[in-house]
Amino acid sequence: MKQFHESWRAHTPLERRLSARLRHVPSGACLELEQLITLARRGRRAPHYHALMMHIVSCPACRRSYLQTRAIVRAQRFSWLHWLRRLSAPKALLWAPATGVALAALVGLVALRQAYSPAPQPSVIAQRSEPTPSYATRTTVNPQLADVRLRQPNIAAMPPSSEEELQSLAQVPSFVREAVNFLASLPAIHSTRGSASSPWLRILEPDIEQNGAIEPNTTVFKWSPVENATGYRVRLTLWSDSPRPVAESQMDAAQTQFALSSALPAGEYELAITVEQGNSQRTLQRRFYVLSSDQMRQLQWARRYAERKPMLSAAVLYQIDRYGEALQCLERAAQKYPSDSRVQKWRAFVQQRLQQRVAEFTEQ
Repeated sequence: MKQFHESWRAHTPLERRLSARLRHVPSGACLELEQLITLARRGRRAPHYHALMMHIVSCPACRRSYLQTRAIVRAQRFSWLHWLRRLSAPKALLWAPATGVALAALVGLVALRQAYSPAPQPSVIAQRSEPTPSYATRTTVNPQLADVRLRQPNIAAMPPSSEEELQSLAQVPSFVREAVNFLASLPAIHSTRGSASSPWLRILEPDIEQNGAIEPNTTVFKWSPVENATGYRVRLTLWSDSPRPVAESQMDAAQTQFALSSALPAGEYELAITVEQGNSQRTLQRRFYVLSSDQMRQLQWARRYAERKPMLSAAVLYQIDRYGEALQCLERAAQKYPSDSRVQKWRAFVQQRLQQRVAEFTEQ
């Protein structure tokens, strides 16, 4: 029914064809107020008419603004015939004959109605109970349809959608557009059999279980204590073609954190924690990488706009492997756009990626 109303509002064949083909594919930047007023006043004579109409029929926000502007412009127009009559004759000379004719017609109509009105029939009226003919119900459909066509859309009653937020991609940095296109191009999620296994040793700080990247100012690594542990051995390695150790330390069972002397530069690392339990030992290994300067600027942009643009911020955070923060932004987007299917799809994908990240550990 919504598509029928949108195609009903189109007055010209070109508008109807464009509305049917490009309704859900916005093209070009949103129109400014001057362009909307020029389209409403000049119609086909407006500059770039076809390109502007192609964007209007595919952009819900511009389509609503164009319909409202056109209604306002039409309401402000006046009749040239009425204006010329006001200039050619005084108001009294114009309205006096019309008033006399109207009064004479009214008096004649009342007299004819009294002369030819049938006698009242109370018994027939009291016994009349047959239903209204079917053609009478059909006659009321056309006026209702016309009212729906002429009524302005109730913008306040329409549910909020992430479409307006995603249409602001033209005003954001290029890395945001790339992140949104990447996340939107991901395939749909299919349920997987079984459940991912959780690590037997949990790393508390930094959160490299859920996030694949950390900030450069990280210097402390903390983990949960292991029962019956007699000691821990920590080894941090720079992962490359020729791996080389960055730091290594031997600690007793009471120590569950390891501190670096300086911050880590950008790169990919592997953290290995060996738990000694008497004559046996177990080693947990997990990889991560430190964000570069460009990635840090992307992280700062996403955190700055996390409240106003949660969808765009979530896409940027997912692009730099900050899955935990991306899920928080999508939770805000779900509250802001409760009935948006795109938000539900992105949130489900990030949740699955978090489960996969928790299970991405190796043991020796």
